[in-house]
Amino acid sequence: MINTYAIKARMIDRGLTQTDIAARLSLSQPVISRKINGKRPFYLDEAQKLGSLLSLSAIEYDIFFFVPNCATQKFVRIDTGENPGK
Repeated sequence: MINTYAIKARMIDRGLTQTDIAARLSLSQPVISRKINGKRPFYLDEAQKLGSLLSLSAIEYDIFFFVPNCATQKFVRIDTGENPGK
């Protein structure tokens, strides 16, 4: 099951719309919408292309596309203001 929230958040971060992604994957916007929202599955080649468009690392790719039961979980980044490197 895909993590729809993570995909949508990364799309926003990268400034990509469903229309942009649909064009780059040679799909219609309604089809990409259904895939991103978990209504239709992504084929492996589509997931790989989307991962490239979203600049996903290997770990992120697994989290976005293969982690079970995460599609309904929301992930938030919490900025504590602390610098962990110091």
